[in-house]
Amino acid sequence: MTKISEAIMYYESIKPKTDFDAYFGDSHASSKIQTLSLIKEALGDVEISDDHLKAYIYGLRSFPFKTPYERELQEVRIIYELAKDTQMTAKDLITLIDHYDVGAYKLMSKRIKELISTREDIGMDLRVLVKEAMEYSIKEAAKLDYLKEEYSKKFIERIQKRIKDECLSAEEVFKIIPSKSFIEASEVEIPGFGYTILSGEDIVTKRLYFIDIEEDYQKALPDERVRLGYSSYGDTIYTSFTKAEYEEDLKTKKKIKII
Repeated sequence: MTKISEAIMYYESIKPKTDFDAYFGDSHASSKIQTLSLIKEALGDVEISDDHLKAYIYGLRSFPFKTPYERELQEVRIIYELAKDTQMTAKDLITLIDHYDVGAYKLMSKRIKELISTREDIGMDLRVLVKEAMEYSIKEAAKLDYLKEEYSKKFIERIQKRIKDECLSAEEVFKIIPSKSFIEASEVEIPGFGYTILSGEDIVTKRLYFIDIEEDYQKALPDERVRLGYSSYGDTIYTSFTKAEYEEDLKTKKKIKII
């Protein structure tokens, strides 16, 4: 077992200092340190078996292009929770990382745990579970098709994409969509740009897409406006309404039955 900080110190000690060192040494030391630092931030300075640690370094060496940092941390945490306290081989752990799908892995976490503990070769079964999760998410997303008649089609399609990506329940997502009248009254001008956004739509899509925005929302006080992100000039963009006003609308909006 090795602490992540110990592994970082090791690779820092052999990190090439010159071109000569790089030629004869470990030319990948810098990228390994970067991956280990990500793992340490996600999990803390935990102890991991040497085989598993090697699998993490190898498997997490490259994330999909433009993956938000919070999503990278999320992947490490989800994989770790599934793999810890198991006798998985390094090969199977890499397979678990390679087949990673955030929605499928959260939806199917219990079945994946059972799979890890009862199968020697998990690749084929993982593909089956991910496919089942995708089929579930497609059906859930379709349940909101009828909302395109009341809300903006583009707005609902963005929500449906997130349902598919995260394997979310249509019922749970509907609970955070405010009324159409609330959205129409939520226009806010973006400083320096001369255009407006519907912050009633953005509060939904931002909460679904960005982990840090959802965390900010949960921490916000009832009388505070909610952060939506930043403009190109670095100005913080907030909703035109308070958290309490938004939540009151969610309570009183017309109850539409999910089909």
